[in-house]
Formats: sequence, C-alpha cells, structure tokens
Amino acid sequence: MAAIFFVGGAAVSLSDFFLQPQAWPWLFLLLPLAWWISASERKRSGRIQAAFGSRHTTLAFEAWPQRRNWQNRTYLAAAAFSLLALMEPAWGEGGRGQTRQGVDLVFCLDLSRSMLAEDLSPNRLQKAQQEIQALAKSAEGHRMALVHFAGEARLSVPLTRDMDSFAELVAYASPEDVRKGGTDLGAALETALEAVENAASLEQRKPAVLVLVTDGEDLQGKGLLAAEVCRQRGFTLHTVGMGTALGSKIPIPTEDGEQFLTDDQGQEVVSSLDASGLKQMAEMTGGAFVHGSLVQDPLQTLYRNRILPLSRFTEMETALSQRRSRFQWPLLFALGLWLLEWWLADRSRG
Repeated sequence: MAAIFFVGGAAVSLSDFFLQPQAWPWLFLLLPLAWWISASERKRSGRIQAAFGSRHTTLAFEAWPQRRNWQNRTYLAAAAFSLLALMEPAWGEGGRGQTRQGVDLVFCLDLSRSMLAEDLSPNRLQKAQQEIQALAKSAEGHRMALVHFAGEARLSVPLTRDMDSFAELVAYASPEDVRKGGTDLGAALETALEAVENAASLEQRKPAVLVLVTDGEDLQGKGLLAAEVCRQRGFTLHTVGMGTALGSKIPIPTEDGEQFLTDDQGQEVVSSLDASGLKQMAEMTGGAFVHGSLVQDPLQTLYRNRILPLSRFTEMETALSQRRSRFQWPLLFALGLWLLEWWLADRSRG
C-alpha cells in the first residue's frame, strides 16, 4: 500500500513522486542499519579499551575521528539513495501535446445498518464497495474522495489520485466507522461539497461530480434540500440505489448467532430501496439515477455514460507532464557514495 499524507486537508501520495511507491517501507531498514553502525563503533571502542586501556582508546579514536564519522554517514547516505532508486522517482519535462483533464469524484457511501440487508449479494454494503473498488481500479486520470455517512457524515479519504490506496480504504469501511445511527443524506452531501470546494483552493478547479451510493432511506428528510444546494452551487449529483423494491430484513450479528433488526414494537424491520426519492434528487441537479439491482455494473455504466464525457483533452505548451522514471540519478549518487565509503574505509585501514 502506498503511503498517503494529509497536507492542508488534501491528500498527498507517494505515487505522485515515485513509480514504485509500494517500496517505501524498505526505508525503515535505515533505522536498524544506523543502530548497527553505532553499536559496532561502541563494540570496537570497548575492545580497544579492554586491550590497551582508556588512554590508548582515546589516542586511537583521536587519530581519524572525522574520517570515521564521514565514513558512517556516507554508508547511510549510500543506502538511502539506493532505496530511493528502487522506488523509481519520476517527474515530467516540458513539451507540447495533449493531456486529459480528469474529474473530481466524491463518493458518499451509506454505512447505515440497512445497508447490511441481503437483497443484493453478498449484501448492499459489500456490493457497493465492490462497485466503487472496481471503478477506482479501472478509471484513470481522476481524483476520488470518500465520504462515510449514516446519522452523521465525515470525510474518510480526501481527494487523491492514489487509486490503490483509495480502493483499499473503501474495502475497510463498515457501519462501526460512524458512531451515530440513522441515515442523513443531507449531511453526506454537505460534507462532499466541502471536500470539493476545499480542494479547489489548493489545486486548479476540475469538473466535480458527487455520487451518492445508498438505499435511499432518508430518515432525516434533508436529502432534497441538500440536492437543491448542489444545484445552486453548480454540482451534478448522481445517485446509485443499492437494494430492491421488495426489500429485505436486516441481519444483526449477535453472540447467539444472527438475528434481525426489530422496531420499537418488536417487529422485524424490512428495508426497501427508495428509488423515487433518489431519482428525484439526481434529476434536480441534472444527474442520473442508476438502479443497482437492475443494471449490471451500475457504477461502470454511470461512469461511461455520464462521467467520462466530462473529461476533456487540453492543449498544453510547457506543463505537459510525461513522468518518466529517473531512477538513474539516485542510483548514480548511491554508486558515488559507495565508492567514497570504500575509499574512506581503505584509508582508515591504512
């Protein structure tokens, strides 16, 4: 998994700078290497002191103190540059050509308990996760963000281009990630709008689309009001309905096995898809509603028909990024440092 760092509310991924960012954990080898060098020096000092006494130890280490320090530092630097070469740093070069301007996609994923209903296989939530993951792995040139919501909403993943990490974080989402129960579609859309507008101040504004993935049970009744806010601010909202019209009971894991969610009267709750409400919200903003149980690969279909056409090719004079591997530079530095370390070690022995 490539590392993501959050700077000013925006996600900065190592994949923006390296072609092999998954190799970054190897950098942690520098820590035990530094410890080993330090321990070796202490052990060497102890042997000399045991053999000749503290006075000879002082004389021995006063002979070449700076050279020993530089040798150790050079060794660590050579190892660091070797690992950087393994990660393949990459950057672009100026030129003229066409580049695709991607789209900012913010997914609002419903984590309420009704998404555990099994009228879609394996259940509504896992089906939604599979759809989002598949799109993240196939779509190119875009940034994606993830909003978790139930009775409250929070930005789980700010806009990022690191699709591997994004897909992995989507897979980890569960109802336990949101403390307040219920379904507040309004809070989800408000959080999504904030994610797009905050990112716009950090990077050139891109076409932005909100995608609401839910069973449509708007328990707080704020969905239509939030959709109107999206329309007023110029954002398109697409909705993907997860569930069926007939609905399903909601399984709840317990210590005694699986039971079903009940209401205040003790009756088992049957959750069904509110397709009409989701369709109304999408059409209010010029978006589309996709029925998750009737359309095969609903998110892929939505992407091809309504989102991909928003991507456009732009003529660039000097800002065309070709992002070629530049591993040769850190490798060249590493080789030079290894030679310098060998020379210093040879002088120390002499």
